[in-house]
Amino acid sequence: MKIIYSTQFIRDYRRLDNKIKQKAEEKEEIFKENPSNAVLKTHKLSGRLDDLWSFSVDYDCR
Repeated sequence: MKIIYSTQFIRDYRRLDNKIKQKAEEKEEIFKENPSNAVLKTHKLSGRLDDLWSFSVDYDCR
């Protein structure tokens, strides 16, 4: 599986609180092991990104 980070994501990620960064890293590991894990709330993107997927880190962050 290949995980792609947009330039905007990288910029925004750098500004996140360390607590959220750690949560994001934990969720990414879950995603790598099982992309359809219910805890991730994985969903397919639409439009020009329709071949990509997104998952939630917490209620306010995906």
